[in-house]
Amino acid sequence: MLVLTRQRNEIIMIGDDIEIIVVDIRGDKIRLGIDAPLHIPVHRKEVWEAIKREKGDVPGKKSIVEVNEGPKADFRCKECGTIVSLSCAAVNPRCQRCDSRHLEKIS
Repeated sequence: MLVLTRQRNEIIMIGDDIEIIVVDIRGDKIRLGIDAPLHIPVHRKEVWEAIKREKGDVPGKKSIVEVNEGPKADFRCKECGTIVSLSCAAVNPRCQRCDSRHLEKIS
């Protein structure tokens, strides 16, 4: 991670097309302006995560999850349909996509 120090009205460039400007600083809040091409979506992280959830994607999670200890069994989440491959020794197994405990054994 690159950490930069900027003052009001200073700009950070990302590539040739994205500018981030420090618009205002008030106490512990910083206002940023972001100028990016229209084909590049720009969102606050919590908005981006909500969009991903609506599309059925969970940021940072894979739809098939492996736990590599001991014999395995495959389970399907009854809520979102994700296939989860878990060790038979797994305690309190949960779906990695929706965090549900409602798993049914499929193999």
